[in-house]
Amino acid sequence: MYTNKTVNLKMQKPLVETLEFDPNTYLCEVLEYEQNSERILLRLSGNHIQKLALNTIYECQILLEDTNILCTGIIKERYIDERGCILNLRIESGFYEINIK
Repeated sequence: MYTNKTVNLKMQKPLVETLEFDPNTYLCEVLEYEQNSERILLRLSGNHIQKLALNTIYECQILLEDTNILCTGIIKERYIDERGCILNLRIESGFYEINIK
């Protein structure tokens, strides 16, 4: 459904008080979307995997041709394998359509 689509990932709210807010937006690609388990597997562009915090709420904006799909989720895993820097995002709320035209 969203496989190979581009994603903008941005920290929305740290769940730990000691964690500093990161205002950066990170570019990703959807590798898998598992609707039943409410999980999105993302490949992060670049080598910024350590900047993305676990157990923090992120805004995930999936970029489509004429609309964007918005959801929020928590990164449950982050790792590097043969595909690159991988993020396992558990969806907390979404999907909301944003008309960009």
